[in-house]
Amino acid sequence: MLGLGSALTTGSTREQMYSLLLDGTGDYLDTGNAYQSTIRGSFSWSFWIKPDDGQPGAAENLLGSDNSDDTDAFFITLDTAGKIKIDHEANNDDASYITNAAVYASGAGGWKHICVTVTKATNTSYIIYIDGAAVAGGLTNAVAEAAHAAWTSTDTVYIGATNDNGTALNPFTGKMDEVALWNVALDANAVAAVYNSGKPFGLTTDRGNYDNASDLTGYWRMFNGSFDHKKEGIVHDQTNPGFGGEIIANADFSANEAEDHDQLIGGLQFDDWVEQPNSSQGGSTTYTLTDGVLKQTVVDPPDSVYMQRLSQIVESSLTEGKTYRFQVAVRSSSVGQFWAGIFQLNLANRQTTAPTLVANQWFYIDEYFVYDEDSSGATAANQYAVFYHKTTPSAGDYFEIANLSLTELSGSPGFAAANAQFSTDTPDD
Repeated sequence: MLGLGSALTTGSTREQMYSLLLDGTGDYLDTGNAYQSTIRGSFSWSFWIKPDDGQPGAAENLLGSDNSDDTDAFFITLDTAGKIKIDHEANNDDASYITNAAVYASGAGGWKHICVTVTKATNTSYIIYIDGAAVAGGLTNAVAEAAHAAWTSTDTVYIGATNDNGTALNPFTGKMDEVALWNVALDANAVAAVYNSGKPFGLTTDRGNYDNASDLTGYWRMFNGSFDHKKEGIVHDQTNPGFGGEIIANADFSANEAEDHDQLIGGLQFDDWVEQPNSSQGGSTTYTLTDGVLKQTVVDPPDSVYMQRLSQIVESSLTEGKTYRFQVAVRSSSVGQFWAGIFQLNLANRQTTAPTLVANQWFYIDEYFVYDEDSSGATAANQYAVFYHKTTPSAGDYFEIANLSLTELSGSPGFAAANAQFSTDTPDD
């Protein structure tokens, strides 16, 4: 798999290198944000799509959400006749707006730029633009201004499907790129400028008739943006890309004695950072600290299974629904299975893979996850940063850990779900 994505440098002839590839089996990009305050006002969505079939056998939702009691929803659809449709429901007022003519013919479609604007007024109004120009459409029913302002949802917006209370509804099959959300209804000149004769550009800076960079509330460049990570399926929100303050900041243990308990590492309180093997299994270990590497060595092997808990996060430092990056380096003297990541107390919500260590070789973990409390109501108070497990260890076996980092991502990063991938097919090819 490919490594980190990056934005092209100034002077590149092509702005885009990648797009989001969706196979229609339920994959999507989760923005991690419901955008309730934005959708309560006037707003605009802009994106590029290239459908596998411009007139699919069943309607395909391009983006949106529908809350748990079906009282508030907003989503955009490519229907079976190749038309683009808006569905808007707010406080049980519902309206739909659909293009009069087909935007796509049957069969594989080419790249088109879609922009929809929503204007809150006495009755909400809608415009659909295709490749920079407004097209005729028809409105069914209406959303009153008061209902529009009362739109309420905690369900995050999905790109490539509608988030129907946690289920990806009517997923899109094809490619998507340059998805943007503004907290204003763009005017016709701005929409034409965003289309830019089929050549996307970075929307975080004003350019010509596009003067709405400051109104952006979400912007996903689909693996072309700053800090995007193709391997892990992370698409940073370019209105606030990057990382916030580190919860664990490259902990090297240098400020602590190796066997101390209740340690402060990277400003975070830990309990039993280097817990001894389970007392019911017997055994003993020693700990050394050399150049920031914490090493645990077995002196007297336990009776059977050897399990070590390496750091309980005591403070409530993780937030439900937020995306985090976890990094650590581990090494063992012998082959064995290990876990590394953020775990629930009972391992019911293990967040990372569990590969097998190669004896005496460093293994590097670089994982992203969305924090989700499990059904038992576990909180950050019983989360564990690293687990290690080995069966029937021998005297002299060791386990080492270094360069631990846990960081919250800024903004509203998109997290590719199911089998969402990327493509090198882009609008400006």
